[in-house]
Amino acid sequence: MNIDKALNELRQGGTTPIGLTYLTEPKQLKTNNPFYADGQWQIEKLADVNGFAGSDYESVVNNQRAREEKQTDFESMPLWNGKGSHIDKFLAKHENGTVYLKLLLTTYGQEQYRWKQTVLPTGRTIPAIPLNDEEYRRLMAFNPAPRKPSERQELDKPRQWRLIMIQNIVSIRFGGKVFS
Repeated sequence: MNIDKALNELRQGGTTPIGLTYLTEPKQLKTNNPFYADGQWQIEKLADVNGFAGSDYESVVNNQRAREEKQTDFESMPLWNGKGSHIDKFLAKHENGTVYLKLLLTTYGQEQYRWKQTVLPTGRTIPAIPLNDEEYRRLMAFNPAPRKPSERQELDKPRQWRLIMIQNIVSIRFGGKVFS
């Protein structure tokens, strides 16, 4: 898989600016949501982000604290309340075995909500199809309250940190290369 090749190449170096496209479940509220049926999402979200892989979270926060002339004594909490571990500066692993790419998020790119690909009993595959404007408006009515940045950082400009499930990554871009 090219994503594995990208991760291996990425892990050979230091902190690296990357672009990432990944597929995930929507973060909308589930109750009475017509896009959530029989305990499953009928749709998926394709997201594009940019950031830095290989950064140390504590260092990033403390560097920003220094720029804001604040005390540089930030210490991060254990991953998943102690249910995870750092494999290296690029990857983390949950106790359930799921591996994640650690990303210092800098910008969000495009995101697309779409109907999931469907395989019919006949074996025929219906590809993922983007939601139309009306479907998208209906979905957005189920948006939860916006996520607040971590107050623990005590920053005017909080650093956004994400753990992206490796199995959800569609493509990685860095060093003039695209891996998918």
